Amino acid sequence: MRGSRSRAVIVDRTPKQEWVKFARSCPGETQVITIDNTASVSLDPLRIFDNPQEAQRFTESFLTLLLGMSPMSDEGIALSEAISSVLAGPQASMRVLAE
Repeated sequence: MRGSRSRAVIVDRTPKQEWVKFARSCPGETQVITIDNTASVSLDPLRIFDNPQEAQRFTESFLTLLLGMSPMSDEGIALSEAISSVLAGPQASMRVLAE
């Protein structure tokens, strides 16, 4: 659609980055953000959201999708508790959560 302002956010966990290739083949502008040491954009919801409830919700949503787990599974509940613990600390971040 000409002049479309549509956006899509795709998490690509495929070994050969098939979704990245698909996105780049679509018309319009494509921005690929990698989650590694070379990232130029922060996707850390624990740092970009000021409201702790929003940070909790977005972090859980992002990580359960990225890790392929159900939010209500034992792992999902443990993740939720870990996120709450990190948010209660002085410098909440995904790095602190991973540690």
